[in-house]
Amino acid sequence: MVVDLDSIIPAEHKEFERFIFTGRILPEFPSLDMADPLIYKFYANDGTTLYGSISIVNSKIMAIVKTDNQDIFTVRNYVTAQARMVLDVIGFLNGYYLFADIQMAILSMGRQVGFDTRFPALQATVSKRPFEFESLLTMCQDEPLRMALADVRSAMEAAVETGFFCYRAVETLMQSFKVGSDNDATGWKKMHLALHSSRAYIDQTLKSHADVRRHGSVTFITSPERDLCLLTTAAIIDRYTQYLNNGKQPLDIVEFPVITDNYFERAVN
Repeated sequence: MVVDLDSIIPAEHKEFERFIFTGRILPEFPSLDMADPLIYKFYANDGTTLYGSISIVNSKIMAIVKTDNQDIFTVRNYVTAQARMVLDVIGFLNGYYLFADIQMAILSMGRQVGFDTRFPALQATVSKRPFEFESLLTMCQDEPLRMALADVRSAMEAAVETGFFCYRAVETLMQSFKVGSDNDATGWKKMHLALHSSRAYIDQTLKSHADVRRHGSVTFITSPERDLCLLTTAAIIDRYTQYLNNGKQPLDIVEFPVITDNYFERAVN
């Protein structure tokens, strides 16, 4: 079937830039095909307007989009969300799960951009991680830490739900500070006093994205917003590992200043 996006695009949007995304389905099936392409349009809460199509042939994904958003990583995230919706339907109807791995984009004039699992903003702080593999692996005997790291992995995998998983990772660590009949408010207070995190900043960077998804509403997130979610969560996990290494004693406020926007500027430099 020939995909004709122009048939759904109003005249005032005909000049939107065209992108082609290609990828694969995991786990790899010998041959998975979709009879007809999915043609769709949506308007994200960041102001993005996007018209697109998704085709699946021999377990390979091809998505064609026209959009007014020039951030290729944000557009990739939106395309991935649509592809995963298609695969969720197929998986639900057949009793298995499938995963969309978008690997490349072809831009105007034939320029190509490859994608992988790396997050440059997060990688920029890798040298600041306080512990290396063996030490961190040993610390994962602490169940809240293990669960938080699993949520970070999920946050990197699922673009639209990054805020949800990042907030859950931090909330999991908070639960470990509660004792006996402590409520959540007490747990948050104890965590902030021990790690020098900020409830206001967590609410601003993580909870604002998490609550929409937690309550079952539709949400979208830009690539820069994802970066900030992951940086914030990684910083709090780093503090938590140092807290464990410190015998679960509060960290020194001079050595570990409160985590805010300025904190990340210092961490990268």
